[in-house]
Amino acid sequence: MKKSPLGRILPLALIAIFLSVGCAKSGYTEHDPDFDLDLEVLHFTARANEVVESQPVQLLEAHGLNHPWRVQADHPWVLVEPSRGDGPGQVVVGVSTDSLAPGLHRSELRFVPELSEAGQGEAVLAVELEILDAGWQSIGALFAGDVRAVAWDPSDPDRILLGTEYNHLFLSSDAGASFVQVDLEVQGTDCSPFISDIHMQASGRAYLSVYQSSDSQGGVYRSDDGGTSWSPSSLLNLKISSLVVFDDEHLLAYGDGLWRSDDGGINWQEITQPGPTHFIVPHPSDSSQAILGGDSGTLYLTDGTVFTSLDTGFTEAVDEFAALDDGTWLVREYLNGDNTPALKRSTNAGQSWQDCTGTGLPEQNYEYPCRMFVAGSDIFVTSKMMYRSKDAGENFFLVGENFEKVTGQARFWGGLAHPAGTLLFHEASGLLRIDPNTDLVVQLGLMDFTVRSLTQHPISGRLQGVTSTGGVFSMNAQGSTLGLGGPGLSASKFLSLSADPRTSMVLLAGADGSGLYRSTDGGQSWLRDPVGTEHVDSAKDIARPQDDPDIIWVAGNYGGMWVSDDGGVSFIRILEDEYVTRVAPINGRKALINWSGIKRIDLDTGIVEDLLDITSPSLLTRTADGSIFYGHDHYNLRRSTDEGQTFVEIPFGSGQYPRAIAVDPANPNRLWVGFDTGLFESRDDGQTFEEVNAPFPVSSLVYDPDGQQLFVGTIGGGVYRYLPQP
Repeated sequence: MKKSPLGRILPLALIAIFLSVGCAKSGYTEHDPDFDLDLEVLHFTARANEVVESQPVQLLEAHGLNHPWRVQADHPWVLVEPSRGDGPGQVVVGVSTDSLAPGLHRSELRFVPELSEAGQGEAVLAVELEILDAGWQSIGALFAGDVRAVAWDPSDPDRILLGTEYNHLFLSSDAGASFVQVDLEVQGTDCSPFISDIHMQASGRAYLSVYQSSDSQGGVYRSDDGGTSWSPSSLLNLKISSLVVFDDEHLLAYGDGLWRSDDGGINWQEITQPGPTHFIVPHPSDSSQAILGGDSGTLYLTDGTVFTSLDTGFTEAVDEFAALDDGTWLVREYLNGDNTPALKRSTNAGQSWQDCTGTGLPEQNYEYPCRMFVAGSDIFVTSKMMYRSKDAGENFFLVGENFEKVTGQARFWGGLAHPAGTLLFHEASGLLRIDPNTDLVVQLGLMDFTVRSLTQHPISGRLQGVTSTGGVFSMNAQGSTLGLGGPGLSASKFLSLSADPRTSMVLLAGADGSGLYRSTDGGQSWLRDPVGTEHVDSAKDIARPQDDPDIIWVAGNYGGMWVSDDGGVSFIRILEDEYVTRVAPINGRKALINWSGIKRIDLDTGIVEDLLDITSPSLLTRTADGSIFYGHDHYNLRRSTDEGQTFVEIPFGSGQYPRAIAVDPANPNRLWVGFDTGLFESRDDGQTFEEVNAPFPVSSLVYDPDGQQLFVGTIGGGVYRYLPQP
């Protein structure tokens, strides 16, 4: 968006469309009257009374025939010149913003062969005008998320509730095809919080529990409208890991102790447990009982008042329990002597037990099985792979070979049977479903609101980035999001992303704990550990110099530093065992890094030069205008405009770690700095700053090339667009 250079605001936005038309007059035998337009939607973005810069769009011919055509608009705010002509022809489409309120307005242009009967051969071009108002706008949901708990409504299986890390709650009314976020105001969400359990009742009542790692957080929450709205019960300020809901009024809560309520959560009574316990689950066949698992192989039956122990014969702790539809019980016991977990099963309600070591399972080791759960008549065993048995554990088969992200992780949280197919929930891939007809695993659309990296590609204009657990994504300016987690991308947590500025097909993604990944097809498939990066663990930062995008610097956290000079095909390790988390390339084959202060490193000579002996900055980056910034919570920001030779202090520090900085491309005196505490703006080259009240902590900042809007990646809020006041 740009204001008119004439110094006044014009009401008309123009775009040139090169229209190629293929049609035939009535009676032609070679071709029927027809249009072939390979553009479906024309989108304008403007503020009120502003002009949208034109965008050339080429439309292709259908048959190479030049026949008369005419065009008609649905709404008067769409203007077309000329209204008729011979194809191929040039059409100028304008939109008037004078009388329209902020929001999205939509109209249609109908191109019709002039000589056809009854509009035969009509082609439609949708015209959208998005009028923006200054301020914050959320522009789209992202993919996946760390899903911890799932439940579905027994009276309406299409209604699914899902809880994630950081206490995000989502509701689907179409069996998981789409989700909307539910407002859940949880007390105290500062210390690794997550929704640990959800129960939905046929009556419309629902309960969920919240677990947080601090000692005085979490609790139980209740809904009386099927999960649409929630209120806290009186059991709060406790870590609650699971619930047993006997009916609408009677339930048990387990975590910091064992608690019982007989009035729907209004009052709670702590119950004295018979000994240390590891879980509590509903009894598979008696709705008035629950099962507790404890140390030394103990299982207990309880109604919340009386405890009855089962003689299992186990000697070690029992960590998990599940039951098949046919009544078979399964437990997971840890044999602490050699760190080997073992599955046991009972066909007589826990009176006797046998080993469950079905064929097809790999040799057991300390990380197998990481998780055991049951969905209907199927047993699932997961670690870095996932296996399923359909015969009560006699034989197991690998699941999810079609979706490598499923089988590449060690953190499945669980699964449950659903009429449309078994649901699985997972820390890296969100919510998944096994298609009962094809036996393939599909990923259902979800959201991950923690954006770790955000950039705008100079050719496609699309935003590209990674979320903490959702992975790689591409997003247009209106928030339409495409997940780029194709085969080969098996990381569970992400930190960084870099795209080749010459093509959006070549991507590098940095993972937290599992190295570096490269894609040459726009994210449809990925290769782990490009040549020379097999020792990369956490790729905290990836950066390219503006003058040579074939050079790629990778900050490898405690592992040191890697660099490529062939566009990411191969890498060499130039620092070992040094703590490097940020890198700022400078022109030529040099870069600044935050290793024990700030150092300059030369790729050709290998020389590492001490530049500034300070506390290693948390922020070290090069902005689009060529400036290099660094900052830390202990001191003010610094800026260099001479390739890091000298730095000038910007007298602004918030006491918080600076996370991102951006410079207005149309006004280099306008700076933006993102902190955990929010977003700050300076209009005088950093001499003074004002807070602009970001709705979430800021992780990354990207300016539009025209300087009219700022895209903000946040921690906990996804991607926002901020439209500054002029």
